[in-house]
Amino acid sequence: SSWGGTRIEPWCTPASFGLLPSLASIDERVRLATPGDPSHTERLGAYVTELQAWLALAQAALADAQPVAAPPAYPTGLNSLASGDSPQQQPTTLYHAMIEGLVPYALRGAIWYQGESNHGEGMLYADKQEALVRGWRDVFENPDLAFNYVQIAPYNYGAEAPHILAEFWEAQEAALRVPNTGMVVTTDIADYNDIHPRNKQEVGRRLALLALRDTYGQDVVADGPVFRDLSQEGAQLRVRFDHTADGLATRDGQAPDWFRIIGPGTDFEEAVAVIEGDSVLLSSPAVPRPVAVTFAWDKSAEPNLVNSAGLPARPFRAGTVPPRDFLALRVPEAQGWELVYDLDLGRLSASPEYTVDRHAQVTRPFDRVGYFIELTTGGKTDYVWVSADPFTTNTAHLGVPTVASGAVYQQRLTNVNVVTNAAGVTAGEGLTECNIEFWSHNYASGNRLGLPGANGTRYDFDDSYGEPVEGYGSMQMHNFGARQTLFAINNWRAGAGADLGIGNAPAPNEHPDWTFSGSARNYEAKRLRVLVRLAP
Repeated sequence: SSWGGTRIEPWCTPASFGLLPSLASIDERVRLATPGDPSHTERLGAYVTELQAWLALAQAALADAQPVAAPPAYPTGLNSLASGDSPQQQPTTLYHAMIEGLVPYALRGAIWYQGESNHGEGMLYADKQEALVRGWRDVFENPDLAFNYVQIAPYNYGAEAPHILAEFWEAQEAALRVPNTGMVVTTDIADYNDIHPRNKQEVGRRLALLALRDTYGQDVVADGPVFRDLSQEGAQLRVRFDHTADGLATRDGQAPDWFRIIGPGTDFEEAVAVIEGDSVLLSSPAVPRPVAVTFAWDKSAEPNLVNSAGLPARPFRAGTVPPRDFLALRVPEAQGWELVYDLDLGRLSASPEYTVDRHAQVTRPFDRVGYFIELTTGGKTDYVWVSADPFTTNTAHLGVPTVASGAVYQQRLTNVNVVTNAAGVTAGEGLTECNIEFWSHNYASGNRLGLPGANGTRYDFDDSYGEPVEGYGSMQMHNFGARQTLFAINNWRAGAGADLGIGNAPAPNEHPDWTFSGSARNYEAKRLRVLVRLAP
């Protein structure tokens, strides 16, 4: 059975969703739409009572030639799940259409290749796949039904953050907690710009190896290398693997790739990797004391590590990433400054809730103001520090320029310092061609300040704000001399759908200042700190 582009929920049995607490909302939806279920009966009965009451009123109004209100609307939750838009994406619909007819034929096992349409869900998918397997085993009355599946291939999901697919791979591996299941890896045979590998024969061969070993008892190698444990050996990390067969190797004869390591005070850095038996030794001159590792932790990862049978290693992450304060580590200028605001940018809203809000306590005059933005994706943190002579003396105007704050600033900045590790952003001291765009309003692409190099048809470093005041919102600083956005926080009212970025927005974003990008969801961690240097 097959229907391209579908989610996992349509393939599940009606009883599946009641097996795990995390799926309770789907279970409630299925039961409400199922005639004969107590929840359906209760809600339909209540509706009939409402309708009967309305009918009595309507009959009286008819007799008296009086107007009557519209009847109560039929509860949409009672409709069949197959009756609305995209019925193939609704819970249980494809099970009823394509699987239920096979019950109760005897099956030894099932193979499964699905996940692209659920890949943004992270670990929740492991619960959904468990529900699928347990539900099928129940209806086929086979508690040992084998279930072998494919860890989906690397794919270019556009501007989506690289770690999102890696976290989905992690969820797919977690689904192996269900007994008598197996998973094949396809990172070595992917077509990055084609969502499914063209080499389907090899995908099928690997699934067959699992069945031959686990269901039919043949002595074959069916798994690639699987992470076993991690240990620190001086300036190196040793990663040990299970399922190496006769030893680890690489499919191209080169050193293993796609390993990244991190230690105290560092970021994730590409590791030098050396195979030693069933282990890989990792090191980097940029990480003197490594403590954690990622392998193939990126949607584009097509690593070369295999076992002697040519089967690829599973992506993984291991170790504890140390806490890092890049502001303290990388920005000497900020030492001794007063913190005014600290904001988790994952909590943006029309009225952002600051982790720290000291604007009322900072009462002394200040002669410098600084903004430090950190955006983390795939374990890699980009940061930018922008400091300048004050554009205001009001600390209430230094945070997110909401309607309530009253902050509206569009002007040049003086004596600007920029410290950053982000590619494409110009660092420097005493920069003179920088500007600020802080407002809560809607805005257009017209060049209000007339800055050289601004584009009047795209949102960039020189736009024009206007009505309504409670509009899209812009919190941006720019280096117009380099034609660069230094940082942007836009549309904070959208919460997880806000625009966040350091540097100019990359393609396919049309606007360099991240407008309409909805990029906040691409970062697993995001933080803003605002500081001032008190005047002597």
